Amino acid sequence: MITLTIAAQKGGAGKTTLAAHLGVQAARSGRRVLLADLDPQQSLTKWRKRREGYDVHLACLPQVVELISAAAVDGYDMVIIDTLPRAATNTLAAIQAASLVLVPMQPTILDVDAMDTMAEVLEAARASKRTHVVLNRCPPTRGSG
Repeated sequence: MITLTIAAQKGGAGKTTLAAHLGVQAARSGRRVLLADLDPQQSLTKWRKRREGYDVHLACLPQVVELISAAAVDGYDMVIIDTLPRAATNTLAAIQAASLVLVPMQPTILDVDAMDTMAEVLEAARASKRTHVVLNRCPPTRGSG
């Protein structure tokens, strides 16, 4: 089972959108997907309630270790965890348990500044070698001429 954690120390970077889109695409590819919404704001939960069909399943505010164990027993192929924008206990557990960590960031100086803190969190969780940054909401490049 693949455990994918979406984490960033800055709100508004696109964590929830990335989690939702990756979950739907994985389900369309034939995987059995469980989304986990760790953020008390519950944006992923609200998105899922509005979504027609049941191609992705959802767990709201779960304890990460128990969630991953239960998902494996229940036959899920993939768990995608949408974290809250701070280094809470559950966020750290999600980073530590992840097969892969994706860190969305926008091309802004505020997002670049937040990467210093995110790098410290990843290092503390010993996850820096299985982490990739995803550039999000990038403006199109301008043509020459």
